[in-house]
Amino acid sequence: MLDFSWSHILIVLIVALVVIGPKDLPRVMRTVGRWAGRARSIMSHLRQELLDVSQQAELDALRKDVAALKQSQVATPPPRATATAAPNAQSSGRAGVVTPARAQPVPAGTKSNE
Repeated sequence: MLDFSWSHILIVLIVALVVIGPKDLPRVMRTVGRWAGRARSIMSHLRQELLDVSQQAELDALRKDVAALKQSQVATPPPRATATAAPNAQSSGRAGVVTPARAQPVPAGTKSNE
């Protein structure tokens, strides 16, 4: 953010020494250090709060997506497979889907049982 080189800091310290004086300079530097510490603490706290808010917003969006998925699954339930197949049924090759067996043609000249 602020780009100070060592030469800039040295100039500020020399000006502060001349303006404030050597007697009050340690007290002033202590006060400036405390302000800098407080500012750093406030910035850290603010950064953490912003991070928490962004994470909460992401969680709310995920919850909304999950609720929408659940709602769509309730509206169109998946087909259920039967536990046992009918005696004349044959598998169609698809998992969980059973189709009835097709009737076999009866040869000419024989009686059918129907």
